[in-house]
Amino acid sequence: MTDKKFRFLEQLEDDLRDAAARERVAKEGTGAPKRVRRGGSGQRWPRMVAASVAVLVLAGAVGAFVQHNSSPNSSTAEGLGAGRFMGIDGTSGSGGAQAVDTSKVTHDSVGKTTGVNGALVPAAAPATAPVPTHQLNQANSYATNITTVPQQDISKIIRNGLITVELPTGGFSAARDRVNQYATGAVGYVVSSSARGSGSGTFVLRIRARKFDVVMGQLAHLPGGNVLWQTSSGQDVTAQFIDSNAQLQILKSEKAATLRYLKNAGSLSQAIQFRNQAFQIQGEIDKLQGQLNYLSDQVALSTITVNLREKGAPASVRNQAPVTKPSLVRAWDRAVSGFLGVLSAVIVGLGFLIPIGILALLIGLPLMAMTRKRRAASSAS
Repeated sequence: MTDKKFRFLEQLEDDLRDAAARERVAKEGTGAPKRVRRGGSGQRWPRMVAASVAVLVLAGAVGAFVQHNSSPNSSTAEGLGAGRFMGIDGTSGSGGAQAVDTSKVTHDSVGKTTGVNGALVPAAAPATAPVPTHQLNQANSYATNITTVPQQDISKIIRNGLITVELPTGGFSAARDRVNQYATGAVGYVVSSSARGSGSGTFVLRIRARKFDVVMGQLAHLPGGNVLWQTSSGQDVTAQFIDSNAQLQILKSEKAATLRYLKNAGSLSQAIQFRNQAFQIQGEIDKLQGQLNYLSDQVALSTITVNLREKGAPASVRNQAPVTKPSLVRAWDRAVSGFLGVLSAVIVGLGFLIPIGILALLIGLPLMAMTRKRRAASSAS
């Protein structure tokens, strides 16, 4: 009986050991997949980073494409719009028409209304008896004799020219004198001149723009000369001129309003604030006025570069390419400009891609849920 009890206890001990061993094996078996899952989640990070980079690259490409195809004349159109809606005295009006004070409007006998600045405005029909026929005939004959005022040309073109002339041997001195005469005859002057030896030289002329074609023709027909190279170019700065002029008128109006506020200031702090604001506006006015003066000078006077060279003579020094040194400041400015350009392109592209991504999620998530349900149902069956 005692032996049976010992055998039972030994068998129970063996069973407990086997159960403990099986439990350890089960725990080790369940721990292995966890390590695999951790490794799998670690492998997802490179994929997520690659996907993010791909999205940013795609956004940058979309933004660059949109910015490249956008209208480049928006600022010009805004400047022209500002010029159209600003009156001569800085007041706003519809379509560029200046507001007319009815208290200062006069009427003449022909049926026209003359405003403050001489603008013609149709007069309102008087509520009186019909006008006699002879007066109508007189008015019609007067209107027939009125000549149409031609539209003023407001285009601003900067014209530049370059000409290279080969001269016969010994003809450089005479050609140089003729170049000086041509510049003086065109109400201009010689800005600079350089010579290499006695057979070649370069002259930079500043002449009246209306004489540009005439002087270019005279230089091309120098006695004994042979034109080796001739070119002319024009830069249209009309939009820039109109935009700057409109901004100048706006600033002048702001300055006048600020000076009125300064005159009626109720405290010393307000007076100082308005005075500083007036100084700031005056600085902007001076800057714009300087730009307008420069543009006006460039438009009024054209630049012609004349290269004269006798046969066999060496080229002038000005024909040689100047040695330019790299500028770190310019390189930094270009780097910052490029960085901001890429950043703006990415932002613009994200503005297009984010709504598309949201729509894709709204459509894709229900489809994915339905697909999982179908798979679960098929596996269960």
